[in-house]
Amino acid sequence: MWHQHWQNWQNWQRYRPHLHRDGISLPAALLLKQLKSWLDNDDLIIEDLLLDEHGAVFWLRIQHPAPTILQLHCRPETAAAGSDSLRLHYHLQADDSQPSLRGHLLGKAASLAANSGMATHLLQKLAAPLPWLAIDQQYLTLHWHDIPAIQRWLNATVLGYQPLTGWRIAAIHTRHDWLRLQLKRRQPGNQG
Repeated sequence: MWHQHWQNWQNWQRYRPHLHRDGISLPAALLLKQLKSWLDNDDLIIEDLLLDEHGAVFWLRIQHPAPTILQLHCRPETAAAGSDSLRLHYHLQADDSQPSLRGHLLGKAASLAANSGMATHLLQKLAAPLPWLAIDQQYLTLHWHDIPAIQRWLNATVLGYQPLTGWRIAAIHTRHDWLRLQLKRRQPGNQG
């Protein structure tokens, strides 16, 4: 029984965000779990996520034209003053650990297609049901205020007051399987 309680405590710690006086840190395990619930479907499965000092790497399993694993590398851009969006520079490449020669060749072809815009079209198609995510040739734009799970927090009322209203992301850092968001309160009448 004690062992089960210890496991529950460890699982809770693994998925728990950490609050800081100027923001929040989100563990990769929590982000992966949430992204899988939003994005996994018959055509795309998010296999894994790594966060380090260079950004994020997602391992994506696509099913068409044949099962292939791709790596989606994302690097946060500096948050624009007053913006409620995150811009991530991205590129796709084949996962070198493809289980078969055919999978490896398809992955390489997909990497080449990424440079020609075909991968952008594929990502746009997969993200179409998500109104808070926009994809163009080099950038993923995440309109974080529009994500339903975040809206619940932003619109939460405590004693008749919404304490999270008016916050924006000032800086983004990734390292050691954590996403660190530094927040800044938007001043009335100030765009910065």
